[in-house]
Amino acid sequence: MKKTVFSRERSLLHHLVLHAYDVPGAIGLFDGMTGIMLVIAHYARARKLPVIEGAADFLMERITDGLAKTDPIGLGHGLAGIGWGIEYLIQHGYMEGCATDITADMDNRIMSLDIRHLTDESLETGIEGLAHYVIAHVQGALIQGTHAFDETYLHDWQSRLQHLTDMHPHEQRWPRLLEVLTATMRGQAYHQLTLSRFIIPRRTAPMKRLGLRDGLAGYLESNLPAEESGFIEKGGTL
Repeated sequence: MKKTVFSRERSLLHHLVLHAYDVPGAIGLFDGMTGIMLVIAHYARARKLPVIEGAADFLMERITDGLAKTDPIGLGHGLAGIGWGIEYLIQHGYMEGCATDITADMDNRIMSLDIRHLTDESLETGIEGLAHYVIAHVQGALIQGTHAFDETYLHDWQSRLQHLTDMHPHEQRWPRLLEVLTATMRGQAYHQLTLSRFIIPRRTAPMKRLGLRDGLAGYLESNLPAEESGFIEKGGTL
C-alpha cells in the first residue's frame, strides 16, 4: 500500500485542526478558536480542500455555544473579535446571513461599555480593537441594507476618536480610524477585512501556540494568498 506523504504545510494544517479544540474555553480571535476557524476556512478555499471546511464548521458551532459564557469585550479575546470574525465570514462569502441578526445580543453587551470613559487604548483589549469591529459591523450592515448600533453610540465613537486624535497628534491610528469610520457610516468607503493585519510575523512554525496573533494559525495564514472580498473597493483601508 502506497504511503501518503503530506507537504510541510498540510502537516501543519492537520496539527492545527487536530488541536484546535484543546482549550475549549479560548474562543477569541487572537488566541482562540475564532482566529483558528477563520484561517481553516481561508485555507480550505485557497487550497481547494472542501473536506477541511467541516473542521471550520465544527469550530463555529463550538464558538456559538460558548458566547453566553464569554465575558471579555475586546477584539483580541472577547466578543468584539468574535463579531469581527462573523463579519469576515459573511463579507467574504463563507457564510450567508445578516450579521446584525446574529450578533444582536453580543452588540448590546458591547454597547453597555461606555466608550467615552474607556481608558484602555490597546488593540487587544481596548479602544483600537473595538474600533475595528465597529467599522466592520457598520460596513456589513450597509451591505445588507440595514443598520448596526444606534446613532448615539456611533456619535460617541466619533467624539472619542476625535478626542484621541487631539490628545495624540503624532499617532496616525486615531485619525485614520476616525476617517474610515466616518466614511463608512456615510457609505463612502469600504475597507478590506484581512486577517494579516492582526498577525505578528514569525519565521518558524510555533507548535505549542495555535492562535492567529502569534501562533500556528497566523503562521499558516501568512503563507496563503491574500483574501479577496466580494464587494467593490471605494477607497479607505486601515
